[in-house]
Amino acid sequence: MAYEVLALKYRPKVFEDLVGQEAVTRTLTNAIQQDRIAHAFLFAGVRGVGKTTTARILAKALNCESGPTVRPCGTCAACEEIARGRSLDVLEIDGASNAGVEQVRELIDSARYAPSRDRFKIYIIDEVHMLSTAAFNALLKTLEEPPPTVKFIFATTEHHKIPDTILSRCQEHEFRTVAPGEIANQLRMIAKAEGIEITEGAIRTLARAASGSMRDGISALDQVIAASSEKIEEHDVTELLGLIERDVLRQTANALTGQDTASILKIVNELVRSGRDLRNFISALMQYFRDILVAKVAPEASELFELPDETAGLEKFAGELSEEDLLRALELLTQTEIALRSSPEPRFHVEVALLKLSQLRKLASFEDLLERFEALVAGEPPPPSSGSAPKPAAKPRVVAKPTKPKTEASPSPEAKAGPPPQATQDASAPDDWTARDDFPPLSEAEGEPSSDFMSQLIEQLKTAKPMLHAIVSRHTSYELDGNRLTLKFLSSQKVLAEQLEQKMLKDLLEEQASRLADRKLSVTVRVQENGASKDAPPPAPIETEDKSSEDLQERARRDPLVRQFIDTFQGEIQSVKKPEA
Repeated sequence: MAYEVLALKYRPKVFEDLVGQEAVTRTLTNAIQQDRIAHAFLFAGVRGVGKTTTARILAKALNCESGPTVRPCGTCAACEEIARGRSLDVLEIDGASNAGVEQVRELIDSARYAPSRDRFKIYIIDEVHMLSTAAFNALLKTLEEPPPTVKFIFATTEHHKIPDTILSRCQEHEFRTVAPGEIANQLRMIAKAEGIEITEGAIRTLARAASGSMRDGISALDQVIAASSEKIEEHDVTELLGLIERDVLRQTANALTGQDTASILKIVNELVRSGRDLRNFISALMQYFRDILVAKVAPEASELFELPDETAGLEKFAGELSEEDLLRALELLTQTEIALRSSPEPRFHVEVALLKLSQLRKLASFEDLLERFEALVAGEPPPPSSGSAPKPAAKPRVVAKPTKPKTEASPSPEAKAGPPPQATQDASAPDDWTARDDFPPLSEAEGEPSSDFMSQLIEQLKTAKPMLHAIVSRHTSYELDGNRLTLKFLSSQKVLAEQLEQKMLKDLLEEQASRLADRKLSVTVRVQENGASKDAPPPAPIETEDKSSEDLQERARRDPLVRQFIDTFQGEIQSVKKPEA
């Protein structure tokens, strides 16, 4: 007797045998019991989830000698002929090879005749989306008003390709993918019935590899049984199907959390050497990190895991990694998986991605940097990094002793630590901006304006418009003449002046100034080419060309704003360029 593959041998015979399609079977059985059977059905879903099998069971239920019944006997002539595909009244048609309008017209002609023996003449068209547009159009009239003894059952894996005019004439049933746990139970039952010794790890691996298709899982089991002569281990399955073992994912996670870059590269090298698909590896690693995330945020919700018995070992990584770390890791792995689809060098992408993941807790996220930058601009203390572990204090960087400037004395320790608060400083001025050595103090405005108008405006901008506050606070002097407010900047601050000239920022400043003055004010920006206004004290001399780069870097390090940026972003000064006049 010829060998019968497991997918056919254990094909469901009745509705109760269908796995994972409870909604479909409940609807069909109720329709049969209530005698509310539609004239056309459409079964849609991915491959191997039971569409054609359900169509055959429905055909047997309708044409069984003891039917219509929800449980066909399977022994009468009608049931046996349908099961073997030999029934004259139940025709299975492949839509791909009968896609033309001529074949559909022949089908329509045959539908006019009564069944030869059975109760209904049933047409099962598999992959119905392959029919041509003309074929669909030819089918419309018959599908809308078929003879009372004719039933149509369509099956498709691409529901979106079927015309709406066809969909509106059918009763649709969506077949879902089968859960890995349900596939594992079915494989376990088949292995026991066949007397095959197989480990739980091998069954779980087969269930995951099936990707929701019961037929794929059973076919893979058939292949593994043929390849193994003894007890089937997980290694046998992964090697035969080119899958990634759970232990490899666990070792990778260990290397990533331990920042063991050498082990990471060795793992990738071993995968490449053994011929594994790196894209499959990244996909499996994404699933593993997803399980770690679930174990962290919902450790008691076992239903959130594809295979609940595989949660062992995830708690260790869930305790070491924060939610933010896991989300960023999943985002990076997703980007890598997308890049691998068209990459000529997949190994390079995988190695770089894993090395980045190993340093994940050292890297600040973009949102974290943006939050700290906005706080810095607003003059508030920058918030601490939201990483999973506190960052150690930055070690002092050993640098060569800078050349002493010829025209300046070496700054005192007090100067290096930043100038102390001035007792004469205006109390209303913002305390987060310290006067710089090379900028003159805020002058009293010409035109006899209110003495504290500019201080109030700066304080108002500090909370209302932090970015605008950062620019306006650097002005050297101002004039308030009637309805015109003129802000003056040094030539070295030309970039700030140009930014303030932009319409959006200028309009915002005029709005804030007018609100404070209780009248409409226009803003003018002026750059002092000579370096100072007539009422302002002269600024510190501008660096000459013969100053060494070390002198410029030393002056930059003394600047309080630069120091704040360095401390916030853990950076260092590489070079200093003079602003263009």
